[in-house]
Amino acid sequence: MEYSMYKTLAAKYRTTKKTVIQKYRIGKDFGVRYISKSGEEKVRLFWNESLARNPYPSPQDVDTIHKPKGLLKKPTLAMRLEQRKCEWCGRTETDVLVHQVRSLKELKGVNDWELFMKKINRKTLVVCKQCYEFMAT
Repeated sequence: MEYSMYKTLAAKYRTTKKTVIQKYRIGKDFGVRYISKSGEEKVRLFWNESLARNPYPSPQDVDTIHKPKGLLKKPTLAMRLEQRKCEWCGRTETDVLVHQVRSLKELKGVNDWELFMKKINRKTLVVCKQCYEFMAT
């Protein structure tokens, strides 16, 4: 582990590995000496243990909070179409259409439906025929 760190620092500071070892070796460990704000010299040692995965068992008294599946996802266009509900007026109809703009930047915010599309951060809006005709004009 230390060997690769020596090589990395030697490449970073454009020096030799031997120079890095002389500068950062503290006993048998790899560390950095520095002076704190209070003026005392301190040493921080590099972590010298394995980085291998260590699955630690959780104790019985730990609270486990599970995320509910499907509730926090942003609804896709397919999910919104399956509902067959107008997102503007709320009517449930068999035939729904999709009103789409190229980008949210082109919406000026003049109409209420433009402000609504900006608010929900969507370029598409699933609407009924009456609302679609209203938005097209």
